[in-house]
Amino acid sequence: MEQRSQQSRLQNNNGTSSNETSSNGTSSNETSSNGTSSNGTSSNGLSSKNNTQTQFQSYLDDLHHRYQSCTDGKVADYIPELALANPQWFGISVADVNGRYFEVGDCAQLFTIQSISKAFIYGLALEDH
Repeated sequence: MEQRSQQSRLQNNNGTSSNETSSNGTSSNETSSNGTSSNGTSSNGLSSKNNTQTQFQSYLDDLHHRYQSCTDGKVADYIPELALANPQWFGISVADVNGRYFEVGDCAQLFTIQSISKAFIYGLALEDH
């Protein structure tokens, strides 16, 4: 099976972000301009919030690693655009209510959402009325 690199990103609501890429299980930690490193520690000792973020990102990384080799099912072909999807694409992206984004895998890959868009439109309609 094709070896894919695993990418994960954590973006905070203050605009800082930390990226790590791993194709062989290695990772890197970077420190942002506010003194927070991507491993959740802080130069001022306030690390519980960042530790929670790091734990959640680690959870997503573990899920991605566990299920990226799953080949159950088949690509839908009853809509031509769906038939163009590569079954190897797999990403997990979560946005929390505080504006933080947690991502791992093929999250930059564009894809068609088809009927699931109805749930988003319904939510917007409820918000407006």
